[in-house]
Amino acid sequence: MDTAKPSLSVIIPLGRQTILDQDWLNAMRALPQGAEVIFVSSGNFFRQLDKKPAQASLPHCNLKWLCAAESVTAQLNTAAATAQGEWLWFLRPDHRLDADLIAEMQSLQQSGVSGVICARVRYLPSAPLRFRVLNPLINLFSRLLRLPLPEQGYCLSKRLLSSLGGFPPGSDDSDLCLLLSVCQLNLPIKMTAATLFSKGQTGRLLPWLRLSICALWLSLQHQLQFCRRRQQNS
Repeated sequence: MDTAKPSLSVIIPLGRQTILDQDWLNAMRALPQGAEVIFVSSGNFFRQLDKKPAQASLPHCNLKWLCAAESVTAQLNTAAATAQGEWLWFLRPDHRLDADLIAEMQSLQQSGVSGVICARVRYLPSAPLRFRVLNPLINLFSRLLRLPLPEQGYCLSKRLLSSLGGFPPGSDDSDLCLLLSVCQLNLPIKMTAATLFSKGQTGRLLPWLRLSICALWLSLQHQLQFCRRRQQNS
């Protein structure tokens, strides 16, 4: 195994999951040689986690297994602090990768994108109906509002995450809060042409709608401020 510092760290909070889906692991085989993959869980779920399938499926990756508090915030911050990669790609255990998406992510990272990369998400037929119905809106809102969503497997540089202060503690929707701050700062957002597939098992509808409404309000505020400045300068 190459011990050089990886360019990419894939971070996957597992929640209460103790068995990793084999089809999901097979799709991750397209990750680049030497990529770091960090699985983070908590307490008894960490002790019960079956690591052998991942070790057998991803021998070309550097696998890490972390135990943190049960909150998503603690798991994300623990994994991000440990990650060695220049880029951090936050995925969920119900996300399904493909080779085209991985290749495009690598290309965008190498091009020096300064903001956040997110994928065009498509829900699988097994996903809950509410997510499949809203699927076009998720991609549309993300593009129009310049807003990455957890559902889209967002990716950003470790340096940028550090500059934002990491994931805010005390919030169950810590990644939503972080991404809203990305929207507030008007950072560049790049959506991939390739698709990230999802089973929709870890997504929640209410936080997504709340974040979209907040982002829409921020966008309107920016537009109003711009119009006022134009009027003052005219």
